[in-house]
Amino acid sequence: MSAKDVELLAPVGKMEVLDAVIQAGADAVYLGGKEYNMRMLRPGFNFSRDELKRAVEKLHQQNKKLYITVNNLYTDKEMQNLDEYLIFLESIGADALIVQDSGLIQLHSELGLNIPIHGSVQMGLGNSEAINLLENHKVSRVILSKNVSLEEIKSIYNRVSVGIEYFVHGDLCISHTGQCYMSSFLFGDSGNQGRCHKPCRWQYELQGEKQRKFEGKQYFLAHNDLCLYPYIKDLVEAGVQSFKIEGRMRNAEFVSSLVDTYRRAIDRYLENPDGYEVDTEQVNLLEERRVRNYTTGNLFHRPGADTIGYDGEREPRFPTNETNLRKLTEQSFPKPKRKDLWTIPEITVRVRDMESLKKMVDLAVDNLIIGTQSFRQSGYVWDDDSINEALGYIEKSQSRLFFETPRIVTENNLAKIKQVVLLGQDHRVAGFIVNELGSARILASTGKLLWGGIGLNIVNKNAANFLRSIGFSRINPSPEFGYNDISGLFDNDSDIELMVHGPMVGMITDYCIASAVTGHSDENCHMQCMKDNYGLIDQSENRYQVRTDEACRNYIYYPHQFCLYQDLSQIMSWEPKSIRIEGQFYSAELLEKLVLFYRNGVQQISEGNWHGQVQFEQILAMFPEGLTNGPLVLPNQVIGGVDL
Repeated sequence: MSAKDVELLAPVGKMEVLDAVIQAGADAVYLGGKEYNMRMLRPGFNFSRDELKRAVEKLHQQNKKLYITVNNLYTDKEMQNLDEYLIFLESIGADALIVQDSGLIQLHSELGLNIPIHGSVQMGLGNSEAINLLENHKVSRVILSKNVSLEEIKSIYNRVSVGIEYFVHGDLCISHTGQCYMSSFLFGDSGNQGRCHKPCRWQYELQGEKQRKFEGKQYFLAHNDLCLYPYIKDLVEAGVQSFKIEGRMRNAEFVSSLVDTYRRAIDRYLENPDGYEVDTEQVNLLEERRVRNYTTGNLFHRPGADTIGYDGEREPRFPTNETNLRKLTEQSFPKPKRKDLWTIPEITVRVRDMESLKKMVDLAVDNLIIGTQSFRQSGYVWDDDSINEALGYIEKSQSRLFFETPRIVTENNLAKIKQVVLLGQDHRVAGFIVNELGSARILASTGKLLWGGIGLNIVNKNAANFLRSIGFSRINPSPEFGYNDISGLFDNDSDIELMVHGPMVGMITDYCIASAVTGHSDENCHMQCMKDNYGLIDQSENRYQVRTDEACRNYIYYPHQFCLYQDLSQIMSWEPKSIRIEGQFYSAELLEKLVLFYRNGVQQISEGNWHGQVQFEQILAMFPEGLTNGPLVLPNQVIGGVDL
């Protein structure tokens, strides 16, 4: 790789920082405007349109590049003026747009723009199949997920032809990027829109096995900062072409010193790759200037105890606090206002085991889902024998069977997705529900129905149209937005499925809490997660359940489960094609009762005879830990702990 192929990319929040990083040796900068930008929390940062013009001119005069972040998820209302903004950014000569929302890829195509697109780290791009799909839609560079390993980077580089960018320094979230919804569930502010309240930086008490290294309230989710300075040679040789430093809200001195340090190292490597050695003085200097302690993230191994700042000693204070969460009560059932007759939607149910599947088939549920990943705490694994039994049981029924792929698929997980293709050869399989683009590209070859899961973060019509252009026929909206935000998805007879009941995943992380706090290496799984019922307790006594999948990823759940039974009449007025119940952790008996409540409810509403108060109270009794109707709230209702 020649010197011109390696780029040092610096973050910029103000014009003075721009000047400083140019002087320090950055090849390119990334920054945001005063609008449509993820980093909007601090006044005085980001660039006006006039400043954007000046920044482009200044950088181009020195043969450097400017990439502009348009990296939020956008509602249809927010999308209304985005076309004008994108045209403006192309007109001033910006070198690329950094985007998270696939709706912008669709809009870019519709407008016939030529400005390059870079896929944001927020897209969670961790496998070559997803990247190759995006390349077909004019994405010329991807910022890889921070959760991929060095070996995965090498594999991706050998299988794609787009540019590869990778974060080498700065803040790290505990959750997979784009898959943390906890701030939305708790406060109604989306981390995917740059408004995260950082519940990962709170103190918690760990409920579970007592034989552990860290007792009492600790910062169990507070990830240390990333520093890959000692591994520049490894990253270049793995195929990383752009070294990205995080910190658009940092001051000029802080950012420019980082740029200078990495600039010197990259230049020394490019001048003499074989003789390159790490400058230990610079390592010591980085240590002296650190905010948190450093970690290598996922680069060489899964995160463990050494990646977390349990004591919070170096944790910068962020002004958010736990909240007393509101639960649905008997008074949450609205008074009937009208008796309109609405079409009955299909009912889709994800089942835990064979017993549950049989009960759902006997109830003639429209669509049944089996997950292709197993959760250890569910106590059941769908193996070849049980899948064959399920296919045989469903063959002569009215129900359709779908298989759902995991929310997270990195390069090392692709082999399993390719095995799922074999299921598509069976005529009894109706289709697949997928949560990321790599799985979609693989499973499109089966010719079966392709539905989009909530992990795709679909918020607007443009994003829905993008998915339809690549073969999707039904779409689940993002779980973290209210109806007023996603209402456009229900226009024009759109084929939308809406989750109405089930547990709410707030974070997905490669960090295994049980393994880390008991002193076991996650690389050699000791099944610590099964030793007890683990949960995190915040200072308001809210309990966040922790579950583990077969890949040792932890799923951290919002304290209350989701329930929209009381709002069925309103939901049916939106005319979704199907409503979905997440039943993968429910017993067959509980799931049967729940599905009957929902089925009878939609039937009553379709007949103009909706009397669900008694049934609603029975549902409340079935879930004593609490139910919530946030975030898909109606006017004057409650999202998380916040009155709207």
